Amino acid sequence: MHGHQMMQLTVNQQAFVIEAKATVAALLTAWSGQSDEQLKVAVALNQRVLTRKEWSTQQLEPKDELLIFNLVAGG
Repeated sequence: MHGHQMMQLTVNQQAFVIEAKATVAALLTAWSGQSDEQLKVAVALNQRVLTRKEWSTQQLEPKDELLIFNLVAGG
């Protein structure tokens, strides 16, 4: 496990541990078990909704709070 720093943050009000400096996209994959491209979700980081483009660039910090919302297909 040398060289793998871990950090704890909050996902949907539950503690979640992931590699330090992980991106939102990496967290979504770890959290859901699916690639972020397949997920039909919206993500808010510290109460700010992220665009899909930001998922792969936005790095997470310890103690960040994420909310992941399922987008309900309908219409």
